[in-house]
Amino acid sequence: MTNYAIKRTFGEQAFEVSGPEKEWVETQAEALATHFTASNAGSSNKQQTAKRRFSSTAKPTKTSTKAADTAGGAVAKKLDNTAIDRLIEYVGERQKAFDKSAPNQAVIIAKFLKDILDIDEINKDDLAHVYKQVGTWKLVNHGNQLENGTERNSYFSRNGGTYKLTYAGEKFAHDTARDGEKTE
Repeated sequence: MTNYAIKRTFGEQAFEVSGPEKEWVETQAEALATHFTASNAGSSNKQQTAKRRFSSTAKPTKTSTKAADTAGGAVAKKLDNTAIDRLIEYVGERQKAFDKSAPNQAVIIAKFLKDILDIDEINKDDLAHVYKQVGTWKLVNHGNQLENGTERNSYFSRNGGTYKLTYAGEKFAHDTARDGEKTE
């Protein structure tokens, strides 16, 4: 499986976009570059330097086919670019709760995976795969993220190395976490 990536640096800020589709990677990188250049409008030298050092063409990255097939399991197979866009929109509707804690992030992602991709149980590798594919969320220890969601918030029930949403987790992700209006 070929994976494409673009890396860009703007002063002290940097980002990398990677994914299986070249056009999608280029589109996402350009959108992020626009954001960075808008926030650094006063520093035109940094922008020019960044443009000279990095092309806007996605380049293939080397990935092990075996690792790509096993990391993230069912999530890796079902989470395509369209699903990533839907996930980002889904999280955007719950942004305040998502930003509050890592367990909140885990339960919101798990609810999306359950409702949209029909994935009932997740593990730390599934979460790591989602974070890597989205590429803009701060990485955390995904095992602790799930464990804290289980022990502190009762969002998950544990079954070996996998975690399944509880009623409390589903209710939080669907209703409580939503910004603005509540749904019944």
